[in-house]
Amino acid sequence: MRLRESRIQQLAKAIASSLVEGHYVTDVTRDQLEVFVFNAIHQDLKREDDLDEEVRRIMTTYQTDIDRGRVQYHTMFKLIKTKLAKDRNMIL
Repeated sequence: MRLRESRIQQLAKAIASSLVEGHYVTDVTRDQLEVFVFNAIHQDLKREDDLDEEVRRIMTTYQTDIDRGRVQYHTMFKLIKTKLAKDRNMIL
């Protein structure tokens, strides 16, 4: 995961506070909203990590071409990841 859980917690707290103080959310407590935001961020990052892992598995089929210099690893990784994300309606 790209962010530590402590950083996700900080972000969730800041977002929840802004939403409550701005009166954008009134039906839940700040703590409940903080938990909800934390879970949303955490799940989104996990989903992207899972996507990255799938791209790495797909990339193994191109390992020979990568080793021979025919294909740039990072370029191919980005192309595959973008395609899979689009197919799954994910925003990266």
